[in-house]
Parts: sequence; C-alpha cells; structure tokens
Amino acid sequence: MAKRYRVVHQRKSIWEALVSGRGSRDWYLAQAGYWYGWRTIATCLSTEEAEAACRDHAGGLLLRGGHRVISEFERPDD
Repeated sequence: MAKRYRVVHQRKSIWEALVSGRGSRDWYLAQAGYWYGWRTIATCLSTEEAEAACRDHAGGLLLRGGHRVISEFERPDD
C-alpha cells in the first residue's frame, strides 16, 4: 500500500499562537499516512511549506494515488 500525504489547516486561538511563539493563528500540518493513522511530519506557516515538507519526506514529487517521481530524463537532441 502506498504511503499517503496530506496538508491539514488548523486555526489556533490567539493565546495558543502567542504561547507557541508563532506570529500567525493559521497553521498547516504536513502529515504522512500509515496503516495505524496519520503522523505529523512538520508544522508550517504556509501551504507551500507544508507541501514541500511532504515532498521532501516522500523523496520526490508527489502525484495522485501516492505515486512519486524518482528521477526525470531528457532525450538529447540529435
């Protein structure tokens, strides 16, 4: 079974944001799915950062269905 990834948006209270030291109430959790549930791999301030954390954890570009790009090749011009 392919590992799944997701980005979850959380809105924290102003007090939680102040206590954590983050300047924003909006947090994005990068999570990896396992057979026993979801595990948070990073807490980010933007969607792009969270998606990058998922890509880094997967080791490549994520595609639909849990697939990822391992390497890319380009055909040389003749």
